Amino acid sequence: MNLEQLIFKLTNVDPESSGVRGYSVAVFELFAKLDWLLHRTTYHGLLPTTGPMLMVANHTRAWDIAKGYRVGQRSGRIVRAFARATLLDPNLKESEEVRERTGRKNDLLNNGPRWIRSRIAAILNGVEAILIDRGGSLAEARAFKERGREALGKGFLTAVFIMETREKSGRIVNPRPGAAYLAKNNPDIPIYPVGFSKNAASIGPGFTYNQMIQDPDYGELANSNFTVLLCDRIADQLPDPIRSDWYDDQRQKILDRK
Repeated sequence: MNLEQLIFKLTNVDPESSGVRGYSVAVFELFAKLDWLLHRTTYHGLLPTTGPMLMVANHTRAWDIAKGYRVGQRSGRIVRAFARATLLDPNLKESEEVRERTGRKNDLLNNGPRWIRSRIAAILNGVEAILIDRGGSLAEARAFKERGREALGKGFLTAVFIMETREKSGRIVNPRPGAAYLAKNNPDIPIYPVGFSKNAASIGPGFTYNQMIQDPDYGELANSNFTVLLCDRIADQLPDPIRSDWYDDQRQKILDRK
């Protein structure tokens, strides 16, 4: 048994492919332990141990990637999460329009020294994070769809944030349609909503797009605005007042955009 195999055994994860690196898993394990030490994070619910599935979550802070790792690791799996292109390749730069839209966050993930960003990229690529371009072009949307389909086709646990950028308050604001797009194009793949807050990660019941459109209570909404339905399911996993903020305020704002 080599060192990499030992890391997989000690962390109880099945890499599911040869592209996963032991050093990345070790770093994520340490990051998740640090998250617990700082926030005493609790976890609720488990994912299936095999098979393709789409994990959809809100995005609160950088610690979400540690929580996301732990959500997968507790079921013996590696999470293949979509991550913006600049995190996976420090040579890339996003446009001024994208940076303005996403809040120009000034932290090590965005404006740190290149050697730090290069190491972050190596760690994320070592768990086979999936590149996403946030420019909004049709070509980028098609690439997003194909990358998601490829990951799910390989049987991976694939994750996407419902929001384009972090919202420190934990509120679900300005959800993007990418997760709904993946769900509709993979209608029989199980979807698991996950709610991240400062000190908790909670997994909701799984469902598929086809199940939702056939459900008399959800069918109309699933057809017209599946993003809102996904946000409903995530919000159900969040504590108040975050949950109430979605149902009492943000939800109607999204529906009014139609």
